[in-house]
Amino acid sequence: MALPGFSTPLIVGDRVIAMKNRQGVGNATTKVTSFDITDGTIHWEITDQNGFPSQPGYGAGLVCFVTGGRLQVLDAVSGNLKYTVALIGGSNGQMPTIHEDSESGDVSAYVYAGSHMKAIDLGATEGQIRWSQFASANDFSIPTIVGDSVVVSGYAFDRATGAANRFDTRSIGTTVSYDENLRQLYVVAWVDNTLGYGVTAYSYKGNDSITQLWQSTGAGISRASVAIGPGGHLYAVDSTTIIELDPTTGNVLRSLGGQSLVGGVAPIISEGFLWTSSKDEILVYDLLTFSHHRTLPTSRGGLNPTFDSPGAMDDSHFIIDYGTTFQQPGFEVWVVSRSFIRGDASADGVVNLDDAILILDRLFGGGSGFICAKAGDSNDDGKMNVLDAINVLLSAFRGKQLPEPFQSCGADPTKDALSCESFPPCM
Repeated sequence: MALPGFSTPLIVGDRVIAMKNRQGVGNATTKVTSFDITDGTIHWEITDQNGFPSQPGYGAGLVCFVTGGRLQVLDAVSGNLKYTVALIGGSNGQMPTIHEDSESGDVSAYVYAGSHMKAIDLGATEGQIRWSQFASANDFSIPTIVGDSVVVSGYAFDRATGAANRFDTRSIGTTVSYDENLRQLYVVAWVDNTLGYGVTAYSYKGNDSITQLWQSTGAGISRASVAIGPGGHLYAVDSTTIIELDPTTGNVLRSLGGQSLVGGVAPIISEGFLWTSSKDEILVYDLLTFSHHRTLPTSRGGLNPTFDSPGAMDDSHFIIDYGTTFQQPGFEVWVVSRSFIRGDASADGVVNLDDAILILDRLFGGGSGFICAKAGDSNDDGKMNVLDAINVLLSAFRGKQLPEPFQSCGADPTKDALSCESFPPCM
């Protein structure tokens, strides 16, 4: 666990960049720190004395945050201050969004501060404001890149010119979600005292062409952003219910009620699983069966991070964010294990007849692949064939010892081309 108070962890390669936000408390000091993701070693750390800085954003090798009416631009590798940019109005702002244009390579920071949305050109040695436009947006809406626009609350701004389009006039306090494949964006906002919160889908054809498609209300929808999963399906969570929505119609495809969850949390979708929070635990749900899969014994509970989500994730780590409340516990880094049990092709924690059947079904029955092919390689020859099914049967009924890792979780001692994307019993 990181030192108390560090939150909003950003995974940047083999490092975690996080801020200990002073939040105006006495003589406390704000710190932005780069930790080694493996052991927590500090690579660099900078301090700031202003009372209410924004949490940092990352992009294009830069770390940026707003403090004292200025945008601080740091080198992400060294932590050195490259330069600062004075902001119109001189106020602090929300967590910046850093974007690198895929064609030109130009880097921009988008900041909502002082009732203005600002686009800032970030050069090698200096930065300058490209445009600044008034927006009566909510301070909890982080700018989202949507095609040629940047969207905050219900405002869309042309990224080049700053031309504004207020496509939704409600008070929107969440970060907008955008599906680039479907060219649809999703806004969560209060509808009325009867319907509560709702998800509204918009078609995006350009900054001046954003049109409403549908609106969905009811159980499962709270004040948090929706998550976008496989096929563009949408996932939302309230205090008791998890729902899956059709992106075309907004209809509820699946619903799982009777849960005990923290409302107002945007779930994480990763590798076929949904991650969300209860008061005391992180809960993981299998999207294939739409059922509870496993539990991690820790959670931020009702503490408020800058972005309402359980934390951050990459292919090998899950980081729990405890929120920006001063001196609350720091983030926790959990490692996604690539360990497995030899012979347990079904990944249910037991080597038995089912594993042999699964191997034969894959070889001769057209069955689907394994989530961990290494587990099915029962003789550790780097191949999948009928000998593996035979070895599993001999192990299950004759007690034959299989090559390590066997009977307990472990890594493959030999290198081969077989994969192991995940193995739930060893997570």
